Amino acid sequence: MRHRNAVVPLDSALVLTHGNPLGPAGMLGQLHPSRGSFTGVVDRDEGPKLIGQFSINQGEEFARMAFFLPESAGESKGLLLLLQGMASMAGEWDAHSLVAEVPESSSLFEQFRHAGFSVYGWQHVWKVPAGGRQETGKSSWYQPSSSDYLTVKNLYQYLLPPIVQSAEPFPASLPGGRILRFSGETVGWAAVKTGLHGVFVLPLLHPEVKNAPQVLACLEAQLHRESHLPVFFAVRSYQAWLEPALESMDWQVLPRQALMVKRLAILQKAALPAVHAVRNEQRTEPTTPILGFDRQGNESGAKG
Repeated sequence: MRHRNAVVPLDSALVLTHGNPLGPAGMLGQLHPSRGSFTGVVDRDEGPKLIGQFSINQGEEFARMAFFLPESAGESKGLLLLLQGMASMAGEWDAHSLVAEVPESSSLFEQFRHAGFSVYGWQHVWKVPAGGRQETGKSSWYQPSSSDYLTVKNLYQYLLPPIVQSAEPFPASLPGGRILRFSGETVGWAAVKTGLHGVFVLPLLHPEVKNAPQVLACLEAQLHRESHLPVFFAVRSYQAWLEPALESMDWQVLPRQALMVKRLAILQKAALPAVHAVRNEQRTEPTTPILGFDRQGNESGAKG
């Protein structure tokens, strides 16, 4: 049975760390000084009002859809109008793209496609079940410093497909997270978002990392000790090789989501004016005087 005021989440990190976006913790999260949000409303004669929200973080070039309301929004004729309006507003906020995490089985999927969104990846979210935490050894995950920005950015650009980087460019400053180092080499990065309800982790590991189950278990245990909150891991399709590691630890997996993007700005190559040499098409004999001008405009010439 559908609830009239149920929220359709489109940002897993927001929902899993702050709970219901319209609840006290969710509203508190929107007051973060480095985050801006916009709420759009479509009021039609037939059916309930449609409400949608997107957010954009300081230093990022893309906006992220947060939620829709009500739950039946995917079947409303006004949803296309709402998506178009929100995309237009995101562009006015200087976002180059608008992204969303859409449940694969939801009716929203086709609505987003009709509104000009395309799939750039897939995502599974995993959670450690109650009582399923494993004993781990010494962690190789460390707090980053400002000097690690280029190292993490290079890792990001090396491991992520261009289609993902164009939808979610690396931010201008290093977000909160952890760095994985082995023998002095940076081989992994995990973006971490923490709220009142949980910790959300987006890991990025180099394929040469051999002991992925232990590495991920160490990170989960470390974050849980610090927060005493449930920890969620989002595994993207470009890191799908990590899923067997999570399956081997019997972590719980949530339904798959489609990562969708609508491009709001297209980079175009600007033509630079070319300097064309002016030449005389008249054929001349060697005995014809050839005249020219020096840089000061004074006439000069030479007879052949």
